[in-house]
Amino acid sequence: QRMAYETMVHNERRTMHSRLVDVLRQNQSAWPTQPEVMAHHLTEAGRIVEAIEAWLQAGGVAAARSANVEAVDHLRRGLALLDKLEDSAQRHRFELNLQVTLMGSILASQSATSSELHACCERGLQLCQEGPPTPLFFPFAFGKFTYVNCRGKVVEAEQLARLFLSLSEKNGFDSGRVIGHRMLGMALMGQGRGKHAREQIEASLAAYVRERDDATTRMFGQSTEVHSKSLLSFTLFCLGDIERALQVGVDALETADALRHPHSTAIPLVYVGGWVFGLCGAADAVRQQSARLLQLAEQHRLAGFRAHGLGFFGWSLCMQGHLDQGIAAIEQAVAAFDAVSFRLAEAGHLANLAQALLQAGRPAESRKAASRAMDLVPEGSQWLEPEVLRIAAVVEAAAQPSGDTAELLFRRALEAAQ
Repeated sequence: QRMAYETMVHNERRTMHSRLVDVLRQNQSAWPTQPEVMAHHLTEAGRIVEAIEAWLQAGGVAAARSANVEAVDHLRRGLALLDKLEDSAQRHRFELNLQVTLMGSILASQSATSSELHACCERGLQLCQEGPPTPLFFPFAFGKFTYVNCRGKVVEAEQLARLFLSLSEKNGFDSGRVIGHRMLGMALMGQGRGKHAREQIEASLAAYVRERDDATTRMFGQSTEVHSKSLLSFTLFCLGDIERALQVGVDALETADALRHPHSTAIPLVYVGGWVFGLCGAADAVRQQSARLLQLAEQHRLAGFRAHGLGFFGWSLCMQGHLDQGIAAIEQAVAAFDAVSFRLAEAGHLANLAQALLQAGRPAESRKAASRAMDLVPEGSQWLEPEVLRIAAVVEAAAQPSGDTAELLFRRALEAAQ
């Protein structure tokens, strides 16, 4: 069949594909055709405008069912056809819509620090500047904030969050205002400014209207309600309100389960199932939630969350006394974070590794991991500074029992917690 197809001259192929499109459309009600199948035949038929529309539809349908890897492929096929359009305005409109749909799928399927995410957001923002005012500016700005914040550039992240919030208020974009408060809270928490962060996150949840704001889940690739509740849980924990932190955290997990949106579900599994439960010492709960996260990441190809799952699963194993297996898992997680320059909370995983290495009788390696954890604290991990310093103090006390360094580190840990 393939040999016969390849012997056809180009015009015959185009005619055949065009006829296939017409037949498929005539029978669409009886035998619905997958959008990517229609897009393929339209592309081969040389019906470029229709083909781009079909690839955009195929990408959107795939993204809606969390098939983000497939969505990225469909959308890139659409982008590859843009050069064949002569109408510059039409080309601009198509590219803007393709890029904004692509942004959410890249964010879900790759690391938040992916260079492809950065390139997509930069191109999208450029397109927004070149054309008339458009609300599509906000998803691209959100993607850029996420990229910058997860690379540990917390000051720049705060600036981007304040700009996002200001423009949302100026343009009457109420859903954007909800997201902007959460973004600002996240940036402030990365700097260890817990009280100010809590105010912003609570403002986000207070302004949230489910009927209005649920629509942003698709545009931004995640549920604002779930993310805000998850972040608030961790913030409350760091501020010492443990009971409320657990209540909000469990609510975040239950809200995500009801939503059935994989990327949104992964977020509380990190904040709550990993950090909050882990810092409470609930090893069984961490092991259960991290196993869920690993399964979710595997099933829906959420590459960026696999490292988090490995780190927390390894931590739970270490807490339960399975040091060799746990250390190996945390080391894999740290290597994965390093490979993509993901800095947000990496210091915490390194501190957990340092503690496990010390318990395993590997003090030199433990000291090295603790030192690197302290170096990384300023890069988006100020919220974990007290725990990182505490573990570093324990490691130093074991290395130099008669020295003053351990006491100084304990004092710094206490000051950071206060």
